[in-house]
Amino acid sequence: MRRQMLALKTRSILTITTIIMIGLITFVLFQFTLLKELDNIIFNWFKSNFGNPQLNFQGGLLNDYLTVVAKYGDVATWLFVAIIIGIILLSKKSYLLGMWVILTVGSGGIAGIIMKKILHRDRPYDHLIQDSGFSFPSGHALSSTMVIMILLFLILPQLTQYVLRIILQIVIVVIWLSILVSRLYFHAHYFTDVLGGVTLGVLWIMISIHIYRVILNFKLDSRKMS
Repeated sequence: MRRQMLALKTRSILTITTIIMIGLITFVLFQFTLLKELDNIIFNWFKSNFGNPQLNFQGGLLNDYLTVVAKYGDVATWLFVAIIIGIILLSKKSYLLGMWVILTVGSGGIAGIIMKKILHRDRPYDHLIQDSGFSFPSGHALSSTMVIMILLFLILPQLTQYVLRIILQIVIVVIWLSILVSRLYFHAHYFTDVLGGVTLGVLWIMISIHIYRVILNFKLDSRKMS
């Protein structure tokens, strides 16, 4: 019964994120007025409140914090974290799960790069020189979402100390939200780019979970038959 409920939740999330992703891609292609206005409102709010912040440690405490988050919360960092998680799982003889983590995050990152090259959405006009390439979806948002979902729902539940688990969950979520905010703060992306990265991250994890279950069930069936 519990397994059926989990499968139902996975399918529901998969359906919802697929619909949102299709909607966002359609918006990027056809520039619907409503979402374009939303992007402009949020962009102008950050610009009017924070100006044109630079990726350095000379703009105050908030700027320093978001500089750290933006520099070390990039795609390469999260891929490195995923590889470390995968190696730890492999060392514990969880071979299928370890490879799943590495391949999921790696392939998700590639999917994001391909989508950027296909959609060709420009970044905000005053983005930092350091932020090159196309804008949709946000690579920071995509990679951080995938790895943080793995940490929250795969790794941290293994901790037996309740208080420590809760503290780590809060810290991880705060770091994730900070990364998302940093992309808007530094004018690296529009809001829909960040939303697209998060949505694609969740969608990719859900697809990978489904594939993982299919492979796992196949292995179990093979063992029963042998």
